[in-house]
Amino acid sequence: MKGIQYFFLTGRLAIITSIIALLASCGFSKSFISSAPEIGESIGGPQKVMRYPEFAITFDPRNDVQLGQVDYVVLIPYRASSGETQHNKAKPGKFRMGISLFPYQKGLTLDLSQVTLEIDGKHYTTTSVFPYPYAHYPTEQAKRFSDKIHGCPESQSRVFQGSLPEQPVVLEANGLWNCYELEFSVDTPSPRKHFRTGLSIYNEKNQLVRTITIPFSPLEWGHSDSFP
Repeated sequence: MKGIQYFFLTGRLAIITSIIALLASCGFSKSFISSAPEIGESIGGPQKVMRYPEFAITFDPRNDVQLGQVDYVVLIPYRASSGETQHNKAKPGKFRMGISLFPYQKGLTLDLSQVTLEIDGKHYTTTSVFPYPYAHYPTEQAKRFSDKIHGCPESQSRVFQGSLPEQPVVLEANGLWNCYELEFSVDTPSPRKHFRTGLSIYNEKNQLVRTITIPFSPLEWGHSDSFP
């Protein structure tokens, strides 16, 4: 009798385990097109980090477009959607771009009002600065930077609430990233459009350390995840 009970008990456990395994294979797959830097080290999706002797830097143009999504159960698609959807809410005449800097030395400064954007031969400069909405990189992503980082200084990321700084900001060299979201007075460009952004870094003596210009081009990429 006990043998029969044991058989049924182990059978039930096997069924429950199988159901859990099947549910774990449920998930989704999304495809996007984004503006990605043409240079730098890839850190996932369209994100890249550019490293220089004095600092590292990343850009996050807020113009991603979702191309489609497929939901599946037990690896079998059951719902698919197509058609382009603006991933980030864009306001007419406004374009936002996240920027994160990791200084390797103290005393570096950046004039956020002089960060430039070139689209279709026209030049724009920053009109407003906001807190970066993703001010703390996930641990796994931080590891891929190969820098000992855990996020952005709260004091640096939250200083500006739509204002434009009158003076260059001093980049805190405390093992964290300095993060901002810049706004330009121009319609959000399509991620299929090529454009460039540039900035200059100075030292505490107001001497030019480095000027960089980063070209952006379209990049199609995908993201998938599973859930129980």
